[in-house]
Amino acid sequence: SGPTWRAWAVTVLAAVVLTVMLYVRYGREPKPLFQAQYLRDLPQPHLPPALAAFIWNMGSVGSDEVTATLLDLVNRKVIDLERITVVEDGLFKDREKVTYKLTLHDERLDGLLGYERQLCTFLFHQTAGGDELVLSELKDIAKKERTTFAKGFQTWKGKVGKEGEKRGYLDPKADRMAFIASACAFVAIVAAGAAGVFSGSWWFFLGIPVGVVLIFVARAVKRRSPEAAELHAQYAALERYLKDFGRLDEKPPDAVALWE
Repeated sequence: SGPTWRAWAVTVLAAVVLTVMLYVRYGREPKPLFQAQYLRDLPQPHLPPALAAFIWNMGSVGSDEVTATLLDLVNRKVIDLERITVVEDGLFKDREKVTYKLTLHDERLDGLLGYERQLCTFLFHQTAGGDELVLSELKDIAKKERTTFAKGFQTWKGKVGKEGEKRGYLDPKADRMAFIASACAFVAIVAAGAAGVFSGSWWFFLGIPVGVVLIFVARAVKRRSPEAAELHAQYAALERYLKDFGRLDEKPPDAVALWE
C-alpha cells in the first residue's frame, strides 16, 4: 500500500542521513596542537613499534610490525641478532646465502608486554623448539605450517589491539557509533528492498547498493583519541623528515642502532 512503501522510503532516507551524520561527527580526527613540518626525534622513544603502528594505522597492525617488534627486542637486549652464512642446495652446486640468527634470552621475558612475550613464545618455543631461530629456516617452516602461522599471527594482532585499547589510543565512543552506523546501513538495505516490493517500483532497489556503500562508510567511523592524534601528527612529521633527509630503507637489519 502507499503508506507502507512511503514509510520504508522515509526509513531509507533517515538511515542514510544518520550514517552520514555519524561519520561527520565521529569520523574526523581531533585537531593536534603539533603543527611542525619536521620532527627529528621519536615522539615517545620508549613506545614499542607495534603500538606506534597501531596509532598510525588506526588500530591495525600487520607483518611489518612483527619484524619491527623483533628488531625492537634486539635493541632492548631481549634477543641477540647475528649475521650468519648458510649453505643451500643449488641446481648444479651448493650456494652460500647470508641470513640472520636470533637468540632469545628467556630470563628477560617477564618484563615484556603480553603481545611481545606471545611473539617470542610462538616463534622460538613453539616454532623453532628452542631459544635460537634462523630467519631463512623460519620462512620454510611458515610455508609448511601456514595454518599454524596464521593462527599465531592473528593471536598476536589481537593482543596488540587489546594493549592499544587499554592505553586509550582509539576513541571508544567512535567505535560504538561505528556499530550504530553499520546497523543504520543494514536497515537502509532492508528498507530499500521492502519499499521496492510494496511500491512496485524498481527505483527503490537502488537503495540496496547505497546501503552497501554505507556499510563501508560506517567502518570509517573511527578516530584516534586526542593523545593518539597528537602522536600521529608527530610521527607524520618524523616520517617526512626521514623521507626528505634520511635513507633508512637502505640499511640492513643488523643496523638496529639506527632505531635508538
